[in-house]
Amino acid sequence: MNKKISLGAAIMLMAMSAAVAITITVVIVMRMLNSNILDFSQRSSMFKKLYNVDQTVREYYIGKINDANLNDSIIKGYMNGVGDKYGTYFDADEYNRMMLENEGKATGIGVNVIESQDEYIKVVSVLSGSPADKSGVLVGDEIVSVEGKDVKSLGYTSAVSMLKGNVGTTASFKVVRNNNYLSFSIVRKTYETQTVQSRMIGNIGYVRIIEFDNNTATQFSTQVDSLISKGAKGIIFDVRNNPGGTLDSAEKIIDKLVPAGPVVRAKYKDGKITTLYTSKSDQVNLPMAVLTNQNSASAAELFTAALKDYGKAKSIGVKTYGKGTMQRVINLNDGTALDLSVAYFYPPKSDNFEGVGVTPDISVTLSQEKQNNFYSLADSDDDQLQAGLKYIKSLL
Repeated sequence: MNKKISLGAAIMLMAMSAAVAITITVVIVMRMLNSNILDFSQRSSMFKKLYNVDQTVREYYIGKINDANLNDSIIKGYMNGVGDKYGTYFDADEYNRMMLENEGKATGIGVNVIESQDEYIKVVSVLSGSPADKSGVLVGDEIVSVEGKDVKSLGYTSAVSMLKGNVGTTASFKVVRNNNYLSFSIVRKTYETQTVQSRMIGNIGYVRIIEFDNNTATQFSTQVDSLISKGAKGIIFDVRNNPGGTLDSAEKIIDKLVPAGPVVRAKYKDGKITTLYTSKSDQVNLPMAVLTNQNSASAAELFTAALKDYGKAKSIGVKTYGKGTMQRVINLNDGTALDLSVAYFYPPKSDNFEGVGVTPDISVTLSQEKQNNFYSLADSDDDQLQAGLKYIKSLL
């Protein structure tokens, strides 16, 4: 027997259903609103406290406040509080230098340095064509004073900072070379950086990638082609102490070496993994190895992992740093910018390596003494390089 429902009852049920739907909607909206009000209240409280601090300081502080420095410091403090270990705030000068570096240019005198064992500044490379190169600064020089102040007293970080500066200004410093003191006064200029170095070791090509900038891919391709034309039977890529750089540069370099397929993937805040770059089918077909150490980071790790994923190379050395996050530089439209972690990036086939690093296929360590003298090591004393040469030769 079919049951029927009266029109009145139907209207009543519809009204009840609508009322329930409205009630549920109101509850959800209220929860969202309360959450937003709570967030707004918390943020208002934070800004109110900052305002009160500012008013109090301005009322009682006997010194003079530089508002531009204060604004920069407030934003730097905010970024420190966010907890993004790679995130930072660039003031106008820092942002300009960073953009130049990404373009493969730099402002300064043109040296790469490390802290020496006796706490001075050791010159480990002099960039070709840079002001330092033209002034006669040499690899191995030890900078002992900057602007007349002893480097040990200043501290390494502060002393290095004093060597940097704007175009047209002068860097004055003193070096020790073969027990002799030499003084330099060098005008800082903008110059193009050389981020790839290469040479033949017997019949095997050696390519060192210092960092990944926008001019690195062109330098890399030119030098790899040159090594092949010279008869290289295999290639060793050295990304030891490479801090990374631009993803675009790494993508193009990897593309030259691997077959068609994904090069890098990214997982954003929504959790979805997206392929960012796909390589073409052209590839270099030679035995390859990649040298890594604990300072190989970010794009250098992607480069290593990509070649491993495609079976194009073995990695040799020690586990890498473990930076698998992608940064986005966001222009704040006043000459400053934020550098913010916006995604995790993934190699073509393997997992993200943030906090984990890329484990070498062939583990080879350098003694502490050799690490301290890394940039002046002879090939015969470089155990990781020798392991790379041995591996390539075993494939020929």
